[in-house]
Amino acid sequence: MRRYIGVDLHKRSFVVCYRNLAEEVKVREYKVTEKDLEAFKKTLRKTDVLAVESTGNTGHFVRAIEAFVESVKIVNPTQFKIIANSVKKTDKLDAGIIAKYLSKDLIPEVRVKSKEQAQTSSLIGTRSKLVQLRTTLKNKIHSILNANGIVTKKEMFSSDKSLEKILELDIDNDDLFELRLIVEHVRHMNKTIETINKELENKGKKMD
Repeated sequence: MRRYIGVDLHKRSFVVCYRNLAEEVKVREYKVTEKDLEAFKKTLRKTDVLAVESTGNTGHFVRAIEAFVESVKIVNPTQFKIIANSVKKTDKLDAGIIAKYLSKDLIPEVRVKSKEQAQTSSLIGTRSKLVQLRTTLKNKIHSILNANGIVTKKEMFSSDKSLEKILELDIDNDDLFELRLIVEHVRHMNKTIETINKELENKGKKMD
């Protein structure tokens, strides 16, 4: 008999609800460890259909168990409002709701990224944060210079040459000390971002 398995996944543990067409329900809790994952896989059948909510470690979890079941559905947490709006918010209830709606084919799915896609996406996210931080530091440079009566344009400080000119200005020593620290960090981030750009370009050539 086919079973519908709902999984409420967390960082350190996950709750599983096993449900069949006769609406017989069994709930078990596991830790996110290699030992417990192996124990969980031993309970699975090739006729099982499993659903798990999309979280930070869903990709790792799915890759570990997908070969042991018929199919895996990744629940879109934004659309699956029934979980967030549960009157009694408990792990067992969430796993049960997922299993119940899975059995009725009412699970809103989200696309699953491959390991390579997930790694590339993470790298893009790191690049984005570095660019944002670099912009914040550049704005700080503008602010310090403006406090010294020096008006600068937003597009300035994009090159090492323009950054070097800042350190040659005749301004207060304390401000110059702070500028040296900021300029050093901006230069380092420029190199890091460029390294990421090259890596993303290389990855892009290998992807569809």
